Amino acid sequence: MTAFIGRILWSFGSRSDWIRRVLDEEERRSINSARRILVVDDTAEIVRLMQINLERAGFKVDTASTVEEAQLRVNRNIPDVVVTDALMPGVDGFELLQRIRTDPGTADIPVVILSPWTKEGDIDYYFTKPFNPKELVALVERICRKL
Repeated sequence: MTAFIGRILWSFGSRSDWIRRVLDEEERRSINSARRILVVDDTAEIVRLMQINLERAGFKVDTASTVEEAQLRVNRNIPDVVVTDALMPGVDGFELLQRIRTDPGTADIPVVILSPWTKEGDIDYYFTKPFNPKELVALVERICRKL
């Protein structure tokens, strides 16, 4: 058992490096815990994947599966960042972006569009699908640091 723990500590470098990394992670979670993220996608598995990863990073996460549901959540509890799929049945993520931009109370909310295509139009942040959840969390953290 001691050898196993020693290998784990060795993989992190010195013991003080490992402790510093744990403390940095806790500090990051503490900072992120003040931020609310709205995740919008019509695929439940994608929503859950983003929710789990963002919550692990310490964010408060609201979810929606349609633009109409997302609009209700935005109006009820204004998020710090919206992450939305571009392609959804009926009203899509680009329409959600437009609705957010036309409302003076929400016009400044950063919006990340997830799409299999290249960047189109006036989009704040763009992320290509399929995506790496850790990279998406890192993008959301960078956006929140700018707020």
